[in-house]
Amino acid sequence: MPIYSQIKNRKLITVGLALLLIGAIYRLYPDADNMSDQNAYGHKHQQLLKYRQLVAQKKAIQKALATSRRTLVKAEEMLLQGDTPAIAAVKIQGLLQRIAIRRDINVASTRFLDPIKLDMDAYEGLLAIPIQFSVDIPIRKLNAMLFELETSDKLLTVNEIRARAKSTGGKELISATLIVWGYYKEKPENGLGF
Repeated sequence: MPIYSQIKNRKLITVGLALLLIGAIYRLYPDADNMSDQNAYGHKHQQLLKYRQLVAQKKAIQKALATSRRTLVKAEEMLLQGDTPAIAAVKIQGLLQRIAIRRDINVASTRFLDPIKLDMDAYEGLLAIPIQFSVDIPIRKLNAMLFELETSDKLLTVNEIRARAKSTGGKELISATLIVWGYYKEKPENGLGF
């Protein structure tokens, strides 16, 4: 029996030493899982640095947002006001009449055209309100009128001009038909303003 118990003790000691050796290897040498944990740590550290930079830029972002909001308010002030597109069209007509009186221009005819919905994403909710009018005036007055239309306090664009020379009583005139677009922001259908 003593031989049997010596062999048994040797086997136990060998198995114990093998387990200790495996434990020491596991403890001292990182395996693949530990390496991936280190990579994940590095990635999270980079992400944390990025977020810290964004937080540091908070004041600059808030300042840019405030500037954008002021620009938007100024741009909306240039749009035509009114409850309906028809009222906005009347405001364009009033502006044209003030320019005509100031420049001593006789407007031969004025015609309201159907509003045009602008379909681009950037112009969502905007309508172009076109008005067609005809005048017989000297070229200098036409030039001055166009300048005044383009630089008015409302956003107006001259979308089309058809002009031809006309001579009456020794005067050289331009017979012009213009289509001027004003821009109007549609009111929401729910009437709540949003």
